[in-house]
Amino acid sequence: MRMLRSVILACAVALTGCGGPAAGGQSAPVTDPTTTLTTTPLMVSAVNAPRRLSGSDGKVHLDYDLIFQSVFDAPVTITSIEVLDPDGNALLALRGDGVAEATMPVFPGPSTAVVPPGGALGTVLDVVLPSEEVPARLGHRIRYTTGDSPARSAMGGSEILGPELDVDPTAPAVIKPPVRGADWVNGNACCAPEAPHRHTRFAVGGTTVKNVEEFAVDLMRMPGGRALDGAGTRVEDFRTYGAEVLAVADGEVTAVVDDMPDQRPDGPRVGIETPADYAGNRVSLQISPGVWAIYGHLQPGSVTVEPGDQVRAGQVIGRLGNSGNSSAPHLHFQLSDGPDIMNSNSLPFSLDSYRLVGSIDPAQLNGDVPVITISGPGGEQTNSYPLAYTVSDFGQ
Repeated sequence: MRMLRSVILACAVALTGCGGPAAGGQSAPVTDPTTTLTTTPLMVSAVNAPRRLSGSDGKVHLDYDLIFQSVFDAPVTITSIEVLDPDGNALLALRGDGVAEATMPVFPGPSTAVVPPGGALGTVLDVVLPSEEVPARLGHRIRYTTGDSPARSAMGGSEILGPELDVDPTAPAVIKPPVRGADWVNGNACCAPEAPHRHTRFAVGGTTVKNVEEFAVDLMRMPGGRALDGAGTRVEDFRTYGAEVLAVADGEVTAVVDDMPDQRPDGPRVGIETPADYAGNRVSLQISPGVWAIYGHLQPGSVTVEPGDQVRAGQVIGRLGNSGNSSAPHLHFQLSDGPDIMNSNSLPFSLDSYRLVGSIDPAQLNGDVPVITISGPGGEQTNSYPLAYTVSDFGQ
């Protein structure tokens, strides 16, 4: 009995069949597992289904993130990511530096295409298509190389086919602009991979990862291309400070904060001690089942509504400020599937009508350029989203 048990254990450790001869003296056939599923050093998943955005460039943007989780003991370099239509045609191809530029740690850090042993990275994907060519489903082909490891030979190849993702068929909500007037710069928004909103992800409840600001916009008014009428040491130096903030749709106010002080623009941000502090003074407005409009960084004492109030589209609900996690006066605005930015998914939206003035080089937003330069193209927009680094006129 002891000898038989030793043989069984040896067969298990060696991953062999150890079977006796089949009938007729022939060995039993062995199935090659690599003909079905193969071992890989990475697990690949999506944070959300690809969501549609009608961009101010006249194209449909399908935006989502892939998460790469290492289950290997050596670094894994992602060398290419292809997004495929149902016929296997590549709709987007990232290779080499293109992968690195769109990829960073799941909680954002320096861009890299190298997944550390046991670590995880997130890749921002923006698939841009004509509206008539949006598929119902997307596939992926991912190629990688592995670092030196005794287990390297256990990996079954250098390619992952998948995941397969259904495109969210939901059309973006159509709303009115959250501000009025000309010369509004959208300095941080979809779909630029380097924009902080686009890659801000949090683990929520210990069970899921959410893109909490994926489609959020940061709006700052720069009349004549100038942000300041002073040295920039006071919030009042900024031309956008105190601008009226408007309800984007009819709805019910569900949450208000109005007592946080403005941050000093040239100083360190203070008073950020809990997740609730990041948005500063804010209003959450439920505009339809499961959809909230959220306004952040408002001026202290400026909010004109209370929880439970019913508001109408275009109603003034507060004024633009610099409270919370803000380094200069601006309006943070987004739609979310919950009333709290920090634990909800950001949702795409379209503005019903505005004029696109043009766009700017994002390098102009570093604070050293006194007057920004706007380049084309522009034109009247209907039911579209002002993409990152665009300049818009939202009317009177």
